[in-house]
Order: sequence, then structure tokens, then C-alpha cells
Amino acid sequence: MKSAAEDAALLEAMSEVEQDEQDQESLTDLELSDEQVNALTKSGIKNKDDLAELATDELMEIIDISEDSASEMIMKAREHWFK
Repeated sequence: MKSAAEDAALLEAMSEVEQDEQDQESLTDLELSDEQVNALTKSGIKNKDDLAELATDELMEIIDISEDSASEMIMKAREHWFK
């Protein structure tokens, strides 16, 4: 029994790590720097959908970016919603 529980816990942990890696790759698809990705993830923005739900001013508070760039980045993150 203990072995099965340990295996299940290990699989769950591995799945979480894999999801975190996929989320970070998702953000880097938006041509963000590593520093910007780190700032976003520290603020709870883990993937394109999280970023897409932000308002322009919210994104500008998290990373140092112009209003036009923030708007463009948010719209790029939303692109997959319309496909």
C-alpha cells in the first residue's frame, strides 16, 4: 500500500513540474525575456491565458513595458481563443 501511495505522489509531483515547464514555455512563446517571465510567474501569471486576462495597466505594473507593447502582448496571448 505504501509503495502505491508513494508512486502516486511521485507521479503527481512530476505532472506538476511538467505543467509548470509547459506554462513557462507558453509565456516564452510570446517573446518575453527570462526576466519578464520570472516577474510574471512571481505575480501568479503562469501561462498565456493568465496573461490574456490582464488589463493593460495590470501588465504594466508587473513588468516594465509601454502601454502599446502591453496591449499588443495581451492581444497576442488571446489569439488562441479565437482559433
